[in-house]
Amino acid sequence: MHHDLRNSSERIATDFQALLDDAEGLLRAVSGASGEAMDSARKQIQNRVDSMRKTLADGQSSALGHARNAASTADRYVHQNPWPVIGGALAAGVILGLLARRGLDAGLRGELH
Repeated sequence: MHHDLRNSSERIATDFQALLDDAEGLLRAVSGASGEAMDSARKQIQNRVDSMRKTLADGQSSALGHARNAASTADRYVHQNPWPVIGGALAAGVILGLLARRGLDAGLRGELH
C-alpha cells in the first residue's frame, strides 16, 4: 500500500511539473500570438490535465481499496478474537484514564499553589 501511494504521489508531482512547463509554454505562445502555437499549447495542457485527473483517480481508487481491505481484515480479526480485543481496549482505556487523571491532578495542584 505504501509503495502504491508513493508511486501515485510521484506521478502526480511529475504530472504537475509537466503541467507547469506546459503553462509556461502557453504564456510564451501567447506573447507571440500565433494561433497555431496557442492551439498546440492548449492541447498539451489539456492532455496534462487529463493525465493528472486519471492519476488522481487511480490513486484515490487504490487508497480506497487498501482502506476497505484493512477494515475488512480488522473486522474479521475482531470477530474471530473478541476477548483479546476487549482486553486490549480495556487496558488502553485504563492507561488513558490514569494519564488523564494524572494530568488533572497536576493541574489542580498547580491551581492550589
